[in-house]
Amino acid sequence: LQSMSINRSYALHADRDFGINASMTFQFVYGFLIIPIHATAVLILLRYSRTLSGAIKTGYFINQIQMFLHDIWSCFLFRVHPILPYPIFYCQGFFCRWFPSISMFIEIIFMINAISLLLFMLLMTHQQILPPSSKFHFSKSIRVIFVATVYIVLCSNGITSFLSRENVENSEGILQSNDLGWLTQRSGSLLIYGDEGHMGPFRNVAFAIMISILIIAPLRIFLVGTSVSFLKKQKVIDSRTMQLKKRIINVLFTQTAIVSFFYVYPLLLIILAMYFSISFLPDIILFGIRLLVVVSIKLQISLQEMVAVLSKCSCFQPISMLNSLGQLYVQVRTNTIFRHVRIIFSILSSLKCIV
Repeated sequence: LQSMSINRSYALHADRDFGINASMTFQFVYGFLIIPIHATAVLILLRYSRTLSGAIKTGYFINQIQMFLHDIWSCFLFRVHPILPYPIFYCQGFFCRWFPSISMFIEIIFMINAISLLLFMLLMTHQQILPPSSKFHFSKSIRVIFVATVYIVLCSNGITSFLSRENVENSEGILQSNDLGWLTQRSGSLLIYGDEGHMGPFRNVAFAIMISILIIAPLRIFLVGTSVSFLKKQKVIDSRTMQLKKRIINVLFTQTAIVSFFYVYPLLLIILAMYFSISFLPDIILFGIRLLVVVSIKLQISLQEMVAVLSKCSCFQPISMLNSLGQLYVQVRTNTIFRHVRIIFSILSSLKCIV
């Protein structure tokens, strides 16, 4: 493997010349572009959360805050780029420059919270859809055990990440032997978890993620499957509340799928690729994978937001919304806070949202 790394560059010269700069710029600009989407999702949630139960409403708000903070973290404070096939990550965020050793641990914590919150809301909606007579309608203690078990399983990812947070001992030698010294000349920091095909303790993170997937995936399928099965057996689902619950189930299932396929699986695959070494792939493919992983992980939150927004809004009328924004500006200067809230609701109604 050492001789292979000497004879091949794995197209890392492209990362050196423009790839990393493009990745860092994309993440920074994306951080600003995603803010309006977050704001739209919050406004819709404020408008339509009145029909939700307290637990689901709380879960939605916490999840919304979590996604916003994750975007702030990943786009401005972390900003990471994988140096595949080497088990090395380059980061250029404001926080990662000064505290690189715990930056990946914080990223894993965001992943844990994202999955656990979505599963919590999925469980609460599942329990509201099924009647008390159903064998799948659990007691409060069972629900607590369910949520606690999920969180404990997911916390194994955080524990393994924290224990393997430091760079390996021979990190400088790895950079020199693989002609990666140019990375140290950049303004960011390096997370060096081993040499090509020889990953250190950080490999345990991949195993923890795989175990989590094997446990969490069947639970998600069970919650969605039993909910959909019950709804299909109902001859009439005209109730406004039941229609809303059906929509929430669909949204949560789609969001958990997005988190899995655009965030958890790519992160797992990139770590496994570093552990087993995929240096046999053509250089151009390795370069494409490095960029694709960055884009995929960043887009997963915006895709979740778009699913939530599109599930409520049938269309978008920019002229009507601009008129409402103009009314809001006038009312903010002349009326009370209660009038402000009413105008905000008029903006939402101009979007022709569907409950």
